[in-house]
Amino acid sequence: TSLFAREFARAKGKVLSPYDATIGTADIAPESARIAGPDPVLDRSVPALTSAFVGYISDELNFHTDISYRLLNGDVTHNWDYGTSRQGYAGVMDDLQRARSLNPALGVVIVNGYTDLVTPYLASRYLVNQVPPLADARPIRVDVVEGGHMMYFRPDGRRALKEAAAELYQATQ
Repeated sequence: TSLFAREFARAKGKVLSPYDATIGTADIAPESARIAGPDPVLDRSVPALTSAFVGYISDELNFHTDISYRLLNGDVTHNWDYGTSRQGYAGVMDDLQRARSLNPALGVVIVNGYTDLVTPYLASRYLVNQVPPLADARPIRVDVVEGGHMMYFRPDGRRALKEAAAELYQATQ
């Protein structure tokens, strides 16, 4: 993923965002094997999303604290214990399969953005295809919509995500 993001637009002096491969930014270290600069999607969205969340919890939920909120915390990420799973990395497929066996009516839809390199839609399809079918359980649905990792940033992605959620909800009524 990072190699593709690094090399695809190198000739134009750009690197792509793994969060949305349609968006690139100037390559500030073209001699480096790694992407050295800020991500044009993630790093631009963090301040706005942080402010929106802090405003929501304080104004709408009336929750107040002196602790500062950090949308992304590198210390936590780097020290996270993913434990062990049959898949060899952090994953939820085993837990999801167990939940589906306990509740066969459980609906599951996984929505990926087409240009997301962080959680590619083909990885979701691959994982879902590894899950054995369960008698009487609803199948796991994988939808691919326009956009990247945060497909809801685009109007079409928001609309598709809302439609997928509405269809999932309607199927349970």
